[in-house]
Amino acid sequence: IDQIHLHELADSHRQLLITLDESSRNIRAEKETSKLLQEVVRLGAELVDFTVGGLYINQPQLNQLELCVAYKLPDRLIGSQVPHAESVVGTVIRTGRSQIAHQYTLQNEQENLNLLFSTFVAVPLKHVDNVEAVLFVANSASHRPFLKIDLEILERFAVHAALALQTSRLINQEQRMFHQLIILHKIS
Repeated sequence: IDQIHLHELADSHRQLLITLDESSRNIRAEKETSKLLQEVVRLGAELVDFTVGGLYINQPQLNQLELCVAYKLPDRLIGSQVPHAESVVGTVIRTGRSQIAHQYTLQNEQENLNLLFSTFVAVPLKHVDNVEAVLFVANSASHRPFLKIDLEILERFAVHAALALQTSRLINQEQRMFHQLIILHKIS
């Protein structure tokens, strides 16, 4: 029985790695940044077979995070803010390390909303050593345990996502500058 379980576990890990490779290929930096972020959250949740996800963007000047993408969560959560000093996602910003919480409640006081998740996982999206965003995935019901390999796969995915996000921002900045040059050329 142990050998069968180990074989099933090895097959599961192999499948996760294949899914990671496919998901990473689907992240394309040439997409508009907002579409890229939506794709990152959807793929992150699907990668570890979780039901919901979201992405908080770090606002270091305000010491807070803002939810900018919600996947299979109420849209009214978008725009909600979390101080760096609070919650699991705040811990990710402060430490730069992934966090896992069980029986976690995602709260939004403005909307009077409390969502309970059996498992809530938050991973940093970093550029150099700065955490620019926090990707989270969560499950309402525990259909299988969240394993260490799941976290490793999600963290690898987050590295790819952070690179795509940075590249997308650079491309968008370059395009804006190019359009400004065109306008200046037309004016002169």
